[in-house]
Formats: sequence, structure tokens, C-alpha cells
Amino acid sequence: MRENLQRTIIVASRNWWVLLVALLAIGCQTGAPLSPTPTLDRPALARVTAVSPQTQPQVTIATAVATPQTAIINPTLTPFPTIPPSPSPTAITGPAFTNLRTAKTADAPPQSTFPAGTEEIYALWDFHNMDSSLRVMRLWLQDDLPWKVFEDYWDAPRYGIDGTVSDTYIYDYEGDGLPPGQYSLQLYIEGIYQGAVEFNILE
Repeated sequence: MRENLQRTIIVASRNWWVLLVALLAIGCQTGAPLSPTPTLDRPALARVTAVSPQTQPQVTIATAVATPQTAIINPTLTPFPTIPPSPSPTAITGPAFTNLRTAKTADAPPQSTFPAGTEEIYALWDFHNMDSSLRVMRLWLQDDLPWKVFEDYWDAPRYGIDGTVSDTYIYDYEGDGLPPGQYSLQLYIEGIYQGAVEFNILE
């Protein structure tokens, strides 16, 4: 029994050695691939370039240059003002005296101031729609006081219906002529005031 155990141990010892040699032989075979060592993928590191502390960054300042702009002014047309039409003269429908004036003679231009020594002064006016049934009054004043008054019916055969009276005048042919002062003539038709004209004679 003891001898059998010793044989078994010896045989096992020999077999272990043989197994070890076989394993070494297999590992040393040329071209036998070895289990690759696992490689960890590492991300590529960005290359950092060191900046010298003495290097100052250059800053470029853009200078804005103002370009002059030429203003274009479009002329504005101003419309011409609208001129209202001149009012037509009011038609005279009834009897009336208009355009009273005084002059040195019947044909002279209107005059309101006369020199000292003037002997006669004419009064002229236009008349409209007159007839013989109308009563007319001429009131002369000197220095705002009644001086001469003439009242009668209109002389239609002599003057007509429409026209101009040019034969009425005041006079003083004796002495130094008409006295100086402020004068006026007022006209009435049937007691209705028609107008007046003022004039003066110098001293």
C-alpha cells in the first residue's frame, strides 16, 4: 500500500513537470499570437500655445469719418393767391344823388381847398331815376352853420332822369370874394339825406 502511494506521487510529480514544460513550449512558439493588451482610447489634447506676458495685444481703433451730405431742397411751388372778383356796383333802383364834388369851374377837376379871394365854387353830382314829382333840397353850411338853403321840385325837362348836375355854384363877385372858412353842401330828396361834400376857403 505504501509502495503504491509513493508510485502515484512520483508519477504525478513527473506529469506536473511534463505539463509545465508543455505549457512553456506552447508559449514560446514563434508567431503565436498573444492576447492583446487592451488600449484605452484617450481624447487628443488640444495644443496650447503659451502667450508671452510681454506681448501686448494690438487694438485697432476705427475712426469714423463723417461724409458731408448735400441737402437737396425741392422747391415748393406757392400757388398764386386767388383774387376775388371786384364786386359789381349796386344797381340803383330809386331816385338818388351820388358822387358829390366841388371844383373851381364846371369843367375843372375836383378840388376841396380854394385860395383866399375865390369868387365862385361849383358843386357837381350825379343823379339817377329822377322825375318832376320829387322835391329836392340843397343845404349850404359855413363853419357848421346853415348859410344858404334852396328847395324846389326837380326840373326834369331841364336835367332829365339820369345825368350830372354841373350848373350849381356859390359866388361873391363884390369885394374880396367868398369869405374864408369851412363849407359843406348837403343834398336831400324828399327829405332823405343823399350825401355831402366839404371844402374850405383859405384866409
